[in-house]
Amino acid sequence: MPEVERPRERLLRLGPGALKTDELLAILLRTGSAREDVLAVAQRMLAERGGLRVLTSSDLATLAGMHGLGPAKARRSWRRSSSGGGQPSRPAGRRWR
Repeated sequence: MPEVERPRERLLRLGPGALKTDELLAILLRTGSAREDVLAVAQRMLAERGGLRVLTSSDLATLAGMHGLGPAKARRSWRRSSSGGGQPSRPAGRRWR
């Protein structure tokens, strides 16, 4: 993926309102797995769990068991999502997809 199209670069250039849910999740995850890039991991996690609301309400063991996440990354992501009342905050006027 060209650098200018990467989620982190787009976030810096355009702000959070310009990114889709999977791109924002990819930024939180930081890295993918040996089989998938980080954006593919984020998309698969959202699809497997049925969207962001279900994903953010998942327990730590469920997250840690997902391919591409692992225990350390699951703890980091879970803490971030649970510190905001169980769901990451979203930009005003922007709906999660």
